[in-house]
Amino acid sequence: MCFLVLSSIKADNGWALAIEITPVIAKLIFCIRSVFLFCIHIDQENTGTLRDHYQALERWHHEGEESTFHELCMLQYIASSITYTTPSLPVFIWYNEQHTKFIWYRSKITLFMLREIGQILLW
Repeated sequence: MCFLVLSSIKADNGWALAIEITPVIAKLIFCIRSVFLFCIHIDQENTGTLRDHYQALERWHHEGEESTFHELCMLQYIASSITYTTPSLPVFIWYNEQHTKFIWYRSKITLFMLREIGQILLW
């Protein structure tokens, strides 16, 4: 959790937005699941079945049990709900009435530019 808190601090000493944190949490959850699967499938002593190995580690992988995995899942739910309910500016806006220019992710693009890119890609 300390890693998430420290990585959430921006250069201007402000906090990162929830939309910037959810990918980090998702990667950490994926890493925990990968390590969990690795531990289940690797048996140093060749004893027991996969089910036995799973049951030995099960409490560290379920939501609802007190573990790092559970805490990350709860943070992911909270950050995702904040991200989905936070209004944001549209990523696409027509710039003129003739619909020949538009703004996409803060970049002004014209239809002429798109035609040039298409010609370059096709030839």
